[in-house]
Amino acid sequence: MKKFSLQLRKKNKTDTKGIIYVRTPDNKYRSTSITIHPKYWNPIKKEIRGTHSDSERLNLKIQDKLDHYKRNYVSDPIKGTETDSFNAYLERHIDNLYKIRKFGNAKKYKTTLNHINSFTTHLKFKDINLKWIDDFKNHLLSKSIGNNTANNYLKCVQKLYRQALKEKVFRTYEDPFMDYSLANTKRIQRNYLSVEHLQHLVQSKIEDEKLYEIRNRFLFQIYGQGLRVSDLFTLRFSNIVFTHSNYHLKFVQYKNKVPHLVPITKELAKCIYFYVNKEGYERMYYTRPETYRINGETMRLTLNQAIIYSMRMEGKHLEYLNSMIDFNIEEHFRRQMTEIDRYAQKYPDKFIVPVLDENLFENVKFNINTVLTKKQVNQISSKTTSYNKSLKRLKPFTLDPNINISSHSSRHSYANLLLESGVDIYAISKSLGHTNLTVTENYVKLFNQESVLRANESAFNTMGEVLRKRGH
Repeated sequence: MKKFSLQLRKKNKTDTKGIIYVRTPDNKYRSTSITIHPKYWNPIKKEIRGTHSDSERLNLKIQDKLDHYKRNYVSDPIKGTETDSFNAYLERHIDNLYKIRKFGNAKKYKTTLNHINSFTTHLKFKDINLKWIDDFKNHLLSKSIGNNTANNYLKCVQKLYRQALKEKVFRTYEDPFMDYSLANTKRIQRNYLSVEHLQHLVQSKIEDEKLYEIRNRFLFQIYGQGLRVSDLFTLRFSNIVFTHSNYHLKFVQYKNKVPHLVPITKELAKCIYFYVNKEGYERMYYTRPETYRINGETMRLTLNQAIIYSMRMEGKHLEYLNSMIDFNIEEHFRRQMTEIDRYAQKYPDKFIVPVLDENLFENVKFNINTVLTKKQVNQISSKTTSYNKSLKRLKPFTLDPNINISSHSSRHSYANLLLESGVDIYAISKSLGHTNLTVTENYVKLFNQESVLRANESAFNTMGEVLRKRGH
């Protein structure tokens, strides 16, 4: 019986490189669009040799193409054969997602399969009609699953149903999903902290060491321009660079593989320094007093005490005290960055926020070609879940009984801070590292509409000035 195979073929004998093809059982050749020199091709193992600088990623891409052609190859697509089993088709799709290391998607489809199995067994494509969709959704809702979540599971079914139809795995005259709406009817409530709530969170005294560190992580995300939690966990000290006359965090975003640059401000430096020298951190802000002149009196206060004291003052004395505080903060910033830079050169591969297992990620370089194992992805996921549970303990320190703090709240909170400061939506999108302005627009819909209008007006005014200067 003929099987699928991989072959490296040249279009012309004079070509220095060849194209890798998938040979199907009926002797047809399907291109993988991957071109390499013959010396890198292993004709026995049917893979790119490890001596190629990008062998791991390319071999995964080849496997992806091979699996794709295998799925699409149906010699006799007649209903009633084993290819008519939706469950079997879904299982093969999940296996393929695992092979190409799309673990998040695999988990989503696996959960969909589990719900289908709890509702019905041996589901066939011909059984999927309007009645089945209705009954399955009611089944999901009866398990206390929300409407939007139930629709998301049905979208997984819809996608594979149409994919199989396109691949001619089965035949039908009607698509039941054409007459069924899967639009999310209930708007998801996104939470963010207002300026006042953030101020209270920053100023609150937290005695619990573990909770203090959790707050430091959350502030790290906000001061880091709304860092995603995946980037917070995967940043290493080697990501601290000196460029554009300042220190920055330079990294490739874990989610969208887009390079990003975040300036290290005084506030962000404080968060980083916490992980470099906790004893020095304690001395700078909580145990070592400085001399301050307040209302004609000399007082010995720690920097943190002076900041809290300044919040209760008014008038010219406040201005003088703030100038002294700013001077001390500037001095601390210089010392912190000197020590952080020295530490980064000594331990470049250490994670800044020590959450992930250093040994598990020892050889991982987070860049546009990063491919993680299932175990590595699962650890990031489980640590994120644990972090989100811990963040709920910060709720009392925000003075908002209705806030539901999560790791993603930092991004919404940061975006709101920029809006309140009059920053336009385009700058916010760039700052957050969004690849699509629509995503940013969805963020700001939940904020104060006056701020949104003001930001957009500012953007269009700036745009008008630029165009006028260019003679348009």
